[in-house]
Amino acid sequence: MRTLIGRPTMMASGLLHLWRSRSDTARALISGSTSGLILSAANRVIALVATALLARSLGMDQFGIYSLVIATALAIRTFVELGLPTLLVREVARADPGTASPDQSPVIRDAVLLAMTSSLSVAALIGLALNVPLLFDRGSERVALLTITILLPLGTLCRILAAALIGKRELVRAQIVEFVVAPVVMLGGATILSLQLAQPTAENALAFQIAANALAALCAAVWLKRGSPARARSERRSRSSMLALGRAGLPFLIANIALLLNAQIDTVVVGIIGSSTDVALYRIGTQSAIVSTFALQVIQNVASPYIAKFHLDGDAVRVRQIFRAIQAITFVFNLLIVILFALIGDEILALLFGRAYAVAQPILVIISVGYLVNAACGPIGMLLSMTGHEKALSQITWLTAVLNIGTAMLLGLNFGVIGVSVATALSVGAYHLLMRLYARRFFEL
Repeated sequence: MRTLIGRPTMMASGLLHLWRSRSDTARALISGSTSGLILSAANRVIALVATALLARSLGMDQFGIYSLVIATALAIRTFVELGLPTLLVREVARADPGTASPDQSPVIRDAVLLAMTSSLSVAALIGLALNVPLLFDRGSERVALLTITILLPLGTLCRILAAALIGKRELVRAQIVEFVVAPVVMLGGATILSLQLAQPTAENALAFQIAANALAALCAAVWLKRGSPARARSERRSRSSMLALGRAGLPFLIANIALLLNAQIDTVVVGIIGSSTDVALYRIGTQSAIVSTFALQVIQNVASPYIAKFHLDGDAVRVRQIFRAIQAITFVFNLLIVILFALIGDEILALLFGRAYAVAQPILVIISVGYLVNAACGPIGMLLSMTGHEKALSQITWLTAVLNIGTAMLLGLNFGVIGVSVATALSVGAYHLLMRLYARRFFEL
């Protein structure tokens, strides 16, 4: 394990070297990471408060419908994005910033057109299916589920534009779009519903979610437009260029589908073997554990375009320094979070969601330990994605997805919700350990 994760002194030295460096890259990484950590922390707080307000004001039935629609929209969005957000970060970041007019607009435009064509087509099919009684006869949920036809293209557009901002090294703006704009609007909506200023229904909550996504997409589009050079009116993008972009994004799409299986199969298994109460407790425990991942997520967003550019330039030293610095920061952060959850996790859950949810503490701790292994391995998924190893990443993701399904069913049937939690933690840990083993063949980490 010591060899896999890397010597602590090496991680510390990489972090110190980055802080002592006077290079523009170091300053950008430190500045971007600091702002990102602040914004992401604010995002997690806002999201938790909004969730608590919605759960209390909507009631279990309406909150369940709202959660179902959001989860379904997120699941389908993984398919319609076609792997383009990750690909877009890499391709935009690789554009030469030293040219007089580095125009990354064509690839961004192609990605937007391709993703919107995909999402609108799927949204239309969903709308048709929900209006056919033979295919869907749950009339009480039809209106809420129809909002997927709006949430899906809006959410996809927001993701594509945010990825373009990251690739253009507009890190703070991308973080504002992702971590501030939409969550703040949603918090306002949750507050309005909790104060009974609007009828507390799932449909109204979803209407606020649509408004939040629309405003976030608008902000990202305006910032991208301002930072792009004007193009000639006669310039046209061919259909072949968009098809080529779609083919390039296919490995990321395949990997994202497997990630979706990893993220959703545990909840499905809990629903099969347990009651609705078990599902509620598991959802609260797993969603609360995600807070331990925000440091890695933020710093990865900051570092990914630099990793892609330095790898393209053949600068292995800088790639290694950035990787080790991220590894050290995120491991310490996750370790502190696991200790906190182990000591007072029940009180945290009771304070946020009510005393009935305090019994989800074991789930919270188990899942957080899985994320700790993730942090100990470093930002290995980002490194492989940004350096052209997406096919291997896809294969590893599918392998762990299959293992997760089998393990979750086996442990779930024998040990209930706790067994599924252990299976999820094992899956998260195995996923990152396998990626780390693969990466050792190409990188000195």
